[in-house]
Amino acid sequence: RRQRQMCIRDSVYQMPKRKLKGDITFDQYVMSYREDTKTILDDLSLTIPEGKKVGIIGRTGAGKSSIMQALFRMVYHQSGDIKVGNQSIFSLDIGNLRSQFGVVPQDPYLFMGTIRFNLMGELSGISDTELMNAMQTVGLQFNLDDTVLEGGKDYSVGERQLLCLARLVLLDKQYILMDEPTSSLDRRTDEQIQLLLKTVLKDKTVITIAHRLESLEHYDLILEMADGRLLRQGPPAKLIPLLRNRYLNEEAV
Repeated sequence: RRQRQMCIRDSVYQMPKRKLKGDITFDQYVMSYREDTKTILDDLSLTIPEGKKVGIIGRTGAGKSSIMQALFRMVYHQSGDIKVGNQSIFSLDIGNLRSQFGVVPQDPYLFMGTIRFNLMGELSGISDTELMNAMQTVGLQFNLDDTVLEGGKDYSVGERQLLCLARLVLLDKQYILMDEPTSSLDRRTDEQIQLLLKTVLKDKTVITIAHRLESLEHYDLILEMADGRLLRQGPPAKLIPLLRNRYLNEEAV
């Protein structure tokens, strides 16, 4: 978990040296967590269209979170390729690669300090007005000098998720990875996130690991994973009824 926190921190407080553009493509990609462990993603081929909202679903162990770890190059790459546009991610400096993505984790981690620090880190040239506008955009009304305990344990999960989104708005990240953003949120925060996807983030590429089919109703594409492979894909209007029946109306998938 510590490695993941530092990876996220390294990425979210950096602006990319050169922004990548284009679809994200997995081409017969194979990975494991270490060289001597079993394959997790196996011959995976899929395309995440630029500027679209894509939801990834599947049962525990299907490979959903591994897709995000693969994009951050946190795993052992066996074969195949991942490209953003025409650029292989394996040809990029790892810091520049990770800085391309904004992250909203399942359990958002805030760093000890202030709201201001958690929004901008060590970035310079960002005014208090810009910081306040970013918070207001996502529906938050904190003071910039409000204190934050390590981990953000003095804030709710919903507030921490929205602070992550405020930071993404501030830094204008093109690619956004949302790890189970509605699995433990109150309805108000859930609705706020859905609104942001339709407005402020409408032109961004958003990849969401989802636990509830209902949260994907307004997405462009759903990908269903099983055993490290893409099982099926399609628009929500087509797949949600099928998947609802497949998962026997379970709330979490």
